[in-house]
Amino acid sequence: VHTMNGNIGKWEKAFLKETIQDFGSKTLPEIFKELEDQLFVEFSKSAFTDPYEAYQLFADQWNGTIEIDLEMISQEGLEKARELEPNMVVKVKNGKKEEVQEGLKGSILPKELMAQHFFASELEKLEAMENELASHEARQEELIEEINEESALFEFLQEKKEENDKNKLDASSYKNIKTRMGELKKSKEPEDQEAYQALEEAYKINESIKELRPKIKKSKEALNDQVEAHYPKLTTEEIKTLLEKKWLAPLSQNLTHMIDTYGRKIATSLKNLNQHYGKTLNQIQEKRKQAEADFWAMASHLVKGEK
Repeated sequence: VHTMNGNIGKWEKAFLKETIQDFGSKTLPEIFKELEDQLFVEFSKSAFTDPYEAYQLFADQWNGTIEIDLEMISQEGLEKARELEPNMVVKVKNGKKEEVQEGLKGSILPKELMAQHFFASELEKLEAMENELASHEARQEELIEEINEESALFEFLQEKKEENDKNKLDASSYKNIKTRMGELKKSKEPEDQEAYQALEEAYKINESIKELRPKIKKSKEALNDQVEAHYPKLTTEEIKTLLEKKWLAPLSQNLTHMIDTYGRKIATSLKNLNQHYGKTLNQIQEKRKQAEADFWAMASHLVKGEK
């Protein structure tokens, strides 16, 4: 596995040379053929990897992303990577599909990649809020699913409008929950205190969700503005670095995963063989020892009988 990872490293250098460092000296079919042949050679060096699977991973990435980007760069230069264009998506309206614009997207470099590279701190904070929101929403759903006729929350559930609808607590439910909490808080009865705690958990979770959603929306908009404003500022070296991340990182990850998978399969097979034949050998040795013991016991008996 270590040797094959080294072979991937050699191929990656060839890839960067052909697609970025020396790009323009060869046609796209020539680049693909050369990289394809080199990849096949590197993965044919080991009996524990499949060069055809490696080729397919490369071909998929080339056809789906790399070739498209290189064609644009060959026609318009690296300047194309600094451009934004309308982000067109298909939506269903009144039962009909129609293409509408949803903001802008990078002509070559994805916004997600730009955010990860230049605004990692802001992205990390946003993702932390999104994870917190997801956790609160999951707990909220659990609480609603656990409601039965004996639950403190039961009286606040909204009636289903249709058979397939889920039970839910809406804005009016939480308003009434808050009022009920005020009443229960004055009571010293154990049952009322238990009900208060159940209502308080549901209420606090909903308040956290209400607080997080607008924060996340605002943070997303701010990060999006920062990313869009950075496109025209990209240097040539930054563009090359980002292209390497876009093209090579996922491909290298897939190739490495393939090698690791093959390695684990071989290790498991060897372990199974060792367990099977190791057990068989131990059984044979035990039987031999028992046969020897039986033989000498019988011989000893015969000798005693002759005397």
